[in-house]
Amino acid sequence: MKSVMSAAVLLTFITVGLIPQEVKAQPPACSSTYNPPATVQERRKAGWFDGRVGRAAFRNTAAETTFIITLYHPDNRAPFGWYVFEPKESANLDKSNYGSDWGIQIGDGPICLIGRVSTYSAKEGFVVTPQSMGIDPSLLLDDLREREDGFRIRENGRVLSRQGRRKDAVKQLAYAADVFRVQKKFNEERATRNELNKLMR
Repeated sequence: MKSVMSAAVLLTFITVGLIPQEVKAQPPACSSTYNPPATVQERRKAGWFDGRVGRAAFRNTAAETTFIITLYHPDNRAPFGWYVFEPKESANLDKSNYGSDWGIQIGDGPICLIGRVSTYSAKEGFVVTPQSMGIDPSLLLDDLREREDGFRIRENGRVLSRQGRRKDAVKQLAYAADVFRVQKKFNEERATRNELNKLMR
């Protein structure tokens, strides 16, 4: 009993000695809210910004799904811009450089730190895919889209556009185009994507 107690005490001292006295907690990779600290220095200290900066690209690996991407600026925590990626489309979001503390969101999903949900290289910057943000394109509900009314969804988009609700209109038109694609109504898909592209200009 004495030897066991001694070993336990010794193990406790060894274990405590190995644990750092101050462990820097990282923010979650994704969250329903985006609330980074106000300054770069504070974000670096809190683990939001790790020093990496570069372009941002999205690679849509889905064959039949359009994704709407929103970027969030860490200084004001507000949307910076949003972008539409058609099936199999890959491109840089724009020509700007972003830090690892910027937020990125697919559709109405959680907002993620781009530095935590991407691959990174000095040449390409941050490269994001649906999979890197936890979305498996093979599990998207094609059977649901086969039963949807693409014409009704497209008309909803047109109504929203006339009301000045541009982003909501884009979401509806993008979904209508995907419905037409799954239903193999390719002429309607093409016409809807043309409307979508005009709305994005």
